[in-house]
Amino acid sequence: MFGNRFKNNLVVSIILLGFCIYIINLFIQGNINFYIHPRYTIFSVVMSALAIIVLVIGIIVEFKKKRIALHNHASSVHFLDILVVIVLGLAFMLPAQALSSKAIGRKSINTPSYDESTKINTINTPCPQTKPVSIEKWVYEINEYPINCYEGQSIELTGFVFEAFENPLPNDMYYLGRVVMSCCVIDARPYALPIKKANFISYPENTWLKVNGKLKADKVNGKIQLIISPDSVTKVSNPDKPYEYMNVPL
Repeated sequence: MFGNRFKNNLVVSIILLGFCIYIINLFIQGNINFYIHPRYTIFSVVMSALAIIVLVIGIIVEFKKKRIALHNHASSVHFLDILVVIVLGLAFMLPAQALSSKAIGRKSINTPSYDESTKINTINTPCPQTKPVSIEKWVYEINEYPINCYEGQSIELTGFVFEAFENPLPNDMYYLGRVVMSCCVIDARPYALPIKKANFISYPENTWLKVNGKLKADKVNGKIQLIISPDSVTKVSNPDKPYEYMNVPL
């Protein structure tokens, strides 16, 4: 990975051991799912534990070899090795945290979008019999079914406020959504619904809100789509599990 720098097996083993211990530490603290989907938690922890055993044995063997060889060769540590150790040390010292609005704001947002020719004149299209239970399901089903299936229905949504640079809203609306993860933090994306501002009240980014209201058709950036017209908006504390995960029930 680092070319010739990895000739020093002892240094490499110690660095890898640090990463494995960090994964175990995340699991113990209950923060590992900030970075990976729950379906991979057990696999990651078990493999990290096995790797720790193998690496410790390898380090002992390398240390014995080094002790013999140190009489004839000076041990060298490369700059990149030091840099990796510093990054790993910072990972241990800094608190684990979920993605913020700034981290996801430049990712493409999943929000309902409509082709008016196929989404409005669809009286005979059968509608779902049950309501979605997550923001990811709300976005998916609103995209899949005609507007008349959900217009006027009540909705309760808990999420945080953020802006989407690629798909901005008019000044009288804001996005409320959650990060949805299918595999790991790299593929995590925001899912959100537009909220009509009640009495033009704005909320700072990253503010967690619980919104109760009704879905109504409105024109957003020249297109008709469903937005939430709120009956009540309540500030809530940040949840312990801020993400939603694909195929994991709430």
